[in-house]
Amino acid sequence: MIRTLEISELDKLSDGAKQFFLESDMFRGNFNIEYFKMFWTAIYKSNVGIIFVLVDGKDEILGAIGGVISPDCITGILVSSEMFWYVVREYRGRGGLSLINRYEQWASEMGCKKMRMVHLSDLMPKKLKLFYEKRGYSEIETVYEKECP
Repeated sequence: MIRTLEISELDKLSDGAKQFFLESDMFRGNFNIEYFKMFWTAIYKSNVGIIFVLVDGKDEILGAIGGVISPDCITGILVSSEMFWYVVREYRGRGGLSLINRYEQWASEMGCKKMRMVHLSDLMPKKLKLFYEKRGYSEIETVYEKECP
């Protein structure tokens, strides 16, 4: 089942975030649940973002997708940008698909003209590229990062 995560439940995403961090070599620090909660509380209160969760019959969280809406800085059109998407291994596939379907529906309902999805370069890049392209997404940018001196 997919449902909206409430602000009071942000702590419940901590375990999944830690699992996600362990799967990728891209993160150079620990997940900061306090900052995460502060960030998403502000997003929710501004009504510019949402987090959907995949839950089992006991309401245990098996996956989540979060995104924000903003005008594109060049064109001004309303764009939905995914901030994170994670599903525990045993529920990937159908579970992940149900999350992105709900997220895309929400973006459309909010009046977005475009959606942007991201993926880490070390987590299934070829598989996700094909997945996104089959859904109608086009690659538009590659991001580079380095540590500040």
